[in-house]
Amino acid sequence: MLADEPTASLDTQNVEEVGQLFKDLAKKRDKAVILVTHDPRLEKYADHIYEMMDGLMTKKK
Repeated sequence: MLADEPTASLDTQNVEEVGQLFKDLAKKRDKAVILVTHDPRLEKYADHIYEMMDGLMTKKK
């Protein structure tokens, strides 16, 4: 599943719900979720985090 900025303009409660939804879907269906975001509130739902800066991608978690 791919998601591009799924929490743009959402309040914290809804960000939490979306984050948990993606995590649950990935686990229940044994699938990967690739999520692109500027929102650090979603980091706690990730198993792996990559950061892109100045055209370089590095593993953060």
